[in-house]
Amino acid sequence: MTSAPLQLDTIERVVLETPQYTRVHLPALTAARFFAAFGVLVFHCTAWQLWPDSVARTIASTGYVAVAFFFILSGFILTYTYWTPDRAGIRPIAFYKARLARIYPMYMLALLLALPFYAKAVLNGHGGASQGIRDALLTVTLQQSQVPNAALTWNPPGWSLSTEAFFYLVFPLALPFLVRGSLKRVGVVAALSVIAAIGLPVLYLVTNPDGLGSPTYATEATWLNALRYHPLARLPEFLLGICLARFFLELPVLRAPRVGMLMTVAGAGGVATVLAFADHIPYVLLHNGLLAPAFAALILGLATSTPVTKALSARWIVLLGESSYALYILHIPLFMLAGSVARRVAFEGDESAAFTLVFLVFAIAVSIAAFKAVEVPARRYLLKRRVATT
Repeated sequence: MTSAPLQLDTIERVVLETPQYTRVHLPALTAARFFAAFGVLVFHCTAWQLWPDSVARTIASTGYVAVAFFFILSGFILTYTYWTPDRAGIRPIAFYKARLARIYPMYMLALLLALPFYAKAVLNGHGGASQGIRDALLTVTLQQSQVPNAALTWNPPGWSLSTEAFFYLVFPLALPFLVRGSLKRVGVVAALSVIAAIGLPVLYLVTNPDGLGSPTYATEATWLNALRYHPLARLPEFLLGICLARFFLELPVLRAPRVGMLMTVAGAGGVATVLAFADHIPYVLLHNGLLAPAFAALILGLATSTPVTKALSARWIVLLGESSYALYILHIPLFMLAGSVARRVAFEGDESAAFTLVFLVFAIAVSIAAFKAVEVPARRYLLKRRVATT
């Protein structure tokens, strides 16, 4: 008789030698990841620039704001998962290996899918062979966001995984400082994080170090890229997420359904209001920290038990959320592959409405398949190997 397979969260706790404390699963936050990833998908893979002026076009044109949501959510979920009542620290090396098992297999699959297009660009002289090799090494080792002008190399969404990897390095050091200190200290860090997240783009606008007029999502410049992609510029969002989790776990009032509903309405309303006026708001503010307070409220709201979270806990929505990482990291390589086919068989190619609809469905279906066939088995295998050697 064989023993039942270990679940992923159980395996990871064994790897980290973390006591098994009862902690309520938060399926609504898992589901929310899908909507954020879908926003990025629509921004990158539809011809929204050709759409008539409308609310749909405005929302599609600001899909990049979802990355800030991911960064805050990452800090929240990691703290919610690994913080323990005895406030014990995390074994850094074991934590890093567990995080690598979580992100790297799917990350490498995306690079393999995008490799023909990247190799073609390098061979065609975009930057030269030496720069192409340098950028490839940075990308494979998850360091590209630390060289902002190389951040979008090979598979552009990978820059945020590079930034996340830096957050993972910081987390075992930041968590003990924040969980062992008073809530007053945590409040100060949270306030400073919001100020920094919003203040850095404001500082950029005031000083205009690149000498630009009004930068947009398509603008490339050294300081602008550093603001958008460098881990230190995005660290305040991650730290805010850590602080939110500490408040959520230690202040029962934040877990009350009425407060949760208020937070959900306030957060969603704040996001909707800001995006409705996105055409009148400087791009750099939207890209980085302007929505951090609204995202923070929304995360706290979706972590509680409300009618909204119950609706988002449906199994099929949660599955979409579980597959959201695959959707996020694979959508550009899939779009390049599908677009190259579409341009050969149709005049409008990848700008047609029919292609867009088919591709969106296709990308979601592939992400679910990749989650089940690649992400889960690879993570389980790597974590079991770690368990077997400890």
